[in-house]
Amino acid sequence: MDPVGACIGARGVRIQNIVAELNGEKIDVIPYSPDLAKFVVSAIAPAEVVKVIIDEE
Repeated sequence: MDPVGACIGARGVRIQNIVAELNGEKIDVIPYSPDLAKFVVSAIAPAEVVKVIIDEE
């Protein structure tokens, strides 16, 4: 099962409904990762990430 595909829905129906509720605001659906660095890299794709530093303080 593809979690991102499940959120988007067949032919994007689910995402289209959400975008309509947000008055056309564009959104991205990204897969969750418990590894915060991987999650950040996914969130800003397709930008090329050189380094992610997590400050735990």
